Formats: sequence, structure tokens, C-alpha cells
Amino acid sequence: MSCTIKPEHLDAFTVRTRMGYTGATNKNQGATFLMLNDRAITEAAFKANDVLVVRFAVVAMHAAGRISAPFKYNDQRKGPARPPTKPLTALSADGGMDFWTYQRKGQDKGDRMDDVKWTLYVGTTLKFFFREEDIQKGTFGTGPMVDIPAFSLCEVQLVPKSSDPCTEGWGLNVRAVSVAPLSLYSYISAFAKFPVSAEDAKLRALQAADAGKEMHRQVDGDSAFFAQVPVCTDAYTEYVAGKELPPRKEGDPPRAQAAFVRVWNAIPGNPQCVDIPETCALKYTNAQSIESAQRLLEVAFAAGCVSLLVTSDEFRGKAEDTSALVGIPVIDTEKLLGVVCQERMVGEDTFEVLHSAAQFSDAPQALWLVVGAEEDNGVSSAEQPCNDLILCESLEQCGRGIPVAFVLGGDKTVLWRGYMNTSPVLMLCAGSAVCPKRRKWVSL
Repeated sequence: MSCTIKPEHLDAFTVRTRMGYTGATNKNQGATFLMLNDRAITEAAFKANDVLVVRFAVVAMHAAGRISAPFKYNDQRKGPARPPTKPLTALSADGGMDFWTYQRKGQDKGDRMDDVKWTLYVGTTLKFFFREEDIQKGTFGTGPMVDIPAFSLCEVQLVPKSSDPCTEGWGLNVRAVSVAPLSLYSYISAFAKFPVSAEDAKLRALQAADAGKEMHRQVDGDSAFFAQVPVCTDAYTEYVAGKELPPRKEGDPPRAQAAFVRVWNAIPGNPQCVDIPETCALKYTNAQSIESAQRLLEVAFAAGCVSLLVTSDEFRGKAEDTSALVGIPVIDTEKLLGVVCQERMVGEDTFEVLHSAAQFSDAPQALWLVVGAEEDNGVSSAEQPCNDLILCESLEQCGRGIPVAFVLGGDKTVLWRGYMNTSPVLMLCAGSAVCPKRRKWVSL
């Protein structure tokens, strides 16, 4: 057999994601991180809560910033005449971010306290308390507040506090929060640095709080994020539509429960299901319908190519028909599409993903990946959308792409059909106790 795929496209099938660039942050005062929030940050949320508690998981270090001490507000000297300062933040050699505290002298920063130093690492979950006045302070932008949905990848600036708050364990302050123009796909390698289970997350939180006593009250182990790699190959999905919930107390307005995709048999040895918010399921599959998202996820589950970034929410777990585990799916396309090679070829432009897949039909059948000839919709690179997942459902989502379809080899049922993005790399500027029966997919 011979493969009709162009040689230059073979390497494209081993690309995990389209890497992005968030823009320079050298002018920021605080240290900048890529972090994931566990709840929506909106004006309505502030008005409904006296204090809004938001948890952020550190996904990546971005820049150390330029905050330093001592700094005198009334000191106008410049150049060599200005007293020398020491940075309060710095990237550490082991991949973390170092912080130092300082003595407060009125409105001025006193000298840096070299003996009070702590480090923040990828995979740590921190909780912060926000009030409505944080909107006026510009924490969420200087103009009208832009809603930040739950589970958004955010650029967060952190600055260390003075010595007194550090002594009490409140050593970090949020200077600014904004939504990053990327998703977790651009930081999929960071999953290796996250805890691998809820128990591991709690243990790491205790260790982080003990090692960094200056922030021990802000480290959250009860609702920490953790990565479960990989999801069980026999996992499957169920769509749960949104519904109206009764008010918490008399006089309150009714509450709405957002729709989500439930993943059954997700974590090895853990009977709990994992709920994926509908918005995340669509975003992390580039799907235009929830059924398409479920199809692609189940194919990736069967191939062992999905990681779940999971956080626990005990309050949510006590509600009816919801799980305490909420997750974000990330598909490893390098592994999923890596079957496009001579050794896995079963026909012209057809490659075997699995020899026997019983998840999608009554009888086990082979799962194939069928590849077509490259197509171009004529849209220029400047007009193409910026997706850092290279799989798309339609050509309009990528501009130029190779048609791909996951097909059952026995009855030729098409499970999912879409495109692999071959556009130039785009640089960005700045539960229930009863399992439902698995449904059998019919051809698209």
C-alpha cells in the first residue's frame, strides 16, 4: 500500500497544539502567571456576594515583573542618584516563582527582608477574596468590567505583601486579572506538574503551606485542581441539560443550573463521575454542537488520548444530580493523530487507531482514521480564527485543513468528521449513583 498524503503533512499529524504567545509583560509591576479560575467573575456575582471567593490554579509562570524594594513614593531622584533596590519577585532555577517580603514604612516600601522568602509552583491552588471595590481599583480592567467565565485561562499579576500580612499567612495580593487569549492546549505540558489525584493535591497543598508559611492561609487543599492522566479508555459521556433550581432561601430569585457533559468511568478506581461544563466541552473540542463534542471526546477516550484537569467542589456534590468533581478535557492530538504512519496503514489514506473497539457498537470493530486531501476556503491568514486545538469541525474554523474522519471499520459508521488545521501557526497578541446505559452512535 502507498500513502497519498503529502510528505510535508506527515509531520503536521504529530503536532500536539498550535502554540501561542500572550504578549510581553516586562512592564507589569507584579509577577504574571497563567492561572485557571474555578468560578465566574462577573459584576452580578459581586452584587450577589459580599465577598467573592475565587480559587486559581497555577498553570504556568509567565514573567517575574519589576516590583522592588525599597521604594519611596516621594523620592524623585533618577539614575545613579536613586538608591539601589532589590526585586521582590524572581523566577527560580527549579521552575517556580520566588517572592520576598519587605518592611512597611507608611506609604513607602522599606528594605527587602532577604530572610523571608517563599516559592510558588505550577499545580498549586490559591484562594483569593474579592469585594466589589476591587472593580473600582481596576483589578479586572480599567474600563467596564468584562465577565470572566469559570474555568478560563487568565493572566494574573501577583505581588507580595509587607511583613505583617506575611506573618499571618496572607502574603500574596492580586494586582490584576484578565482573560488570556489561549486555552489549556497551549500549556498541555504543564499537566505533568499537577497532582495526579485529589489525595495527592491535598498532600501537596499541605507541603506548599508548610514550605511557604507566608501564604499558607491562601493555599487551598480542599478544592485543589489536579490532573488525571489518562482518562479510562472505557469512559463515556452523558449530556445533562440545564434546569432551574429553587431559591436558597425565601425571597431569593430562582437559580439556574448550567448544562454539562457528564463523564462516566473517567478516573481509574474512582466511582465518581466528572462533570464538564457545556461551555468547556464545546471550547475544548472546537465543536459547533454538543453531540459533536461528545463524539470527539468518546473517540479520544477510547484511544487513551484525553487528560482531565479536575477540581473538587463539595458543595456542588451535595446538590441533586451533580458530581463533586468538575473537569476540563484536553485532547492529546499528537497521540490521537500519530497513527498516520506506514506501520498503521490498513488502506489508502486509512489508518488503524484501535484494532478492537467495543465502545461504539454491539460488536467489537476496528476504529480507523480516514484522511483526505487538503482543502482551502480561501480565507487569508490574518482573517483566520486563532484556535490552539488543531482539530476543527468545519473548514471555516481553520481556513485550511486536511479532512479527517474516525470510522468503525466493520459497518463504516462515521463517529466524527472534521479537519486537521494546516494553516500557518498563528501567533496571538496578548453525582448520581446510577450509571446510565451507554448509547450506540449512528453514522453522521
